[in-house]
Amino acid sequence: AKAGTDTIMFSSALLIFVQEVFGGIVLGALSGYIAFRLMRSIIDFQTIVLVSLALVMADSVIASLLHLSIPIAVVTAGLFAGSRSIDASSKEHSHQALEKFWELIDEMLNTVLFSMIGLQMVNFPFIDSYWRTGCIAIVVLLIARWLSIVLPLTFLRRTLKINYGSVNVLTWAGVRGGISIALALSLQIEARYKYLIVCATFFVVIFSIIFQGLTLKHLINYLYRKEEK
Repeated sequence: AKAGTDTIMFSSALLIFVQEVFGGIVLGALSGYIAFRLMRSIIDFQTIVLVSLALVMADSVIASLLHLSIPIAVVTAGLFAGSRSIDASSKEHSHQALEKFWELIDEMLNTVLFSMIGLQMVNFPFIDSYWRTGCIAIVVLLIARWLSIVLPLTFLRRTLKINYGSVNVLTWAGVRGGISIALALSLQIEARYKYLIVCATFFVVIFSIIFQGLTLKHLINYLYRKEEK
């Protein structure tokens, strides 16, 4: 009976995963193509911005109603719409302005996320187990990212030479920030281990931004000089 229950739970989880991921990709591809066709015929910059905003909001609402992954749907739509929509030379200024607009939105949302987690951290009990969990999470994530890069390359080593210097750079360049914080804060108040998860996320993000972000350039320069020798 237990084996049957485990099988049902696994199949249900797999079905939800397929629905969330592939459904989000399909939704994003369709909506992104529609936005691409619209933006292609628009010259006015303000209208282009409104179309891009409508694309994001529409995908968010539809994905939520259909129980699809909102981030995957929106990212897929952005890839379809943003990479090809405004490619004419006469619209180059509009393309650059649209990129600057969404960069500003990104910075504003990141600021809000970091402010929210900062306010929550004031009320969090920083007990010893949280500090240890945060440090362990940093090490585990670095090892996991290194393995996620090395393992696929081992299958291609006959045709592709593995440069471990590049692997180290890709590992160290995996800076984490807004998405990690948003996922941690989305947990319900009643969720078990919420404080532990949010604190671990806080440690990982701070380490990622301060240590990884500020030392990445020095790591690249060191490896470059080492290869020259």
